[in-house]
Parts: sequence; structure tokens; C-alpha cells
Amino acid sequence: MPLTTAAGLDRLLVEPINIRVPQLSACAYCLSLRTRAALRAGETVQRLGVLSAWRDTEPFSSRERAALALAEATTHPADAGARSSAYAEARGVLSDDEISAVI
Repeated sequence: MPLTTAAGLDRLLVEPINIRVPQLSACAYCLSLRTRAALRAGETVQRLGVLSAWRDTEPFSSRERAALALAEATTHPADAGARSSAYAEARGVLSDDEISAVI
């Protein structure tokens, strides 16, 4: 069982993270692989299309936003302020197990 499933995270919360991280690291292979997986899991083309601008769009819940911010902060850990802010936001809507699974 994947760690994310064991932590209680829904596939539709996990899939945007699985795509956002390779967007940030510019891994074309990973993006292709994860996009296909997200679509198979039921993610919508509309949400995937606006994922790179998730902060400025409506289709992401507060839990998804917290998880995306945390994933970005751990992908680019040099920005300590963003990392602290992301952890604080995540603690407000995600359990410790969920935070660990996102990281």
C-alpha cells in the first residue's frame, strides 16, 4: 500500500502533487508518466491545465492548496520563509501522517 494511501490521502489530492513536483524540476518523462496516471485516477483535464497556476485558480480545495504548497516548499527547500509558511498552513488542514506522506 502506498504511503499516501496509508496516511489517508485521496488519489485526487495526491495526483496534482505528483505532477506539480516534476513541473518544478522540469522532468518531461515524469510529467508524461504522472499525467497519464492522474487522468486514469479521475483527475480532470481542466484542473491539470491550471495546475501550474494553482494559487490563482478556484478548483483546488484548502487541503489541496496546503499539500501543493508543502510539496513546492520541499522541492525547493532553499526558501526557508516559504517552507515555514507551507508547514504552518499544512498543519492547519492535514494530519501529521498526511504531512509526512506529502513530503
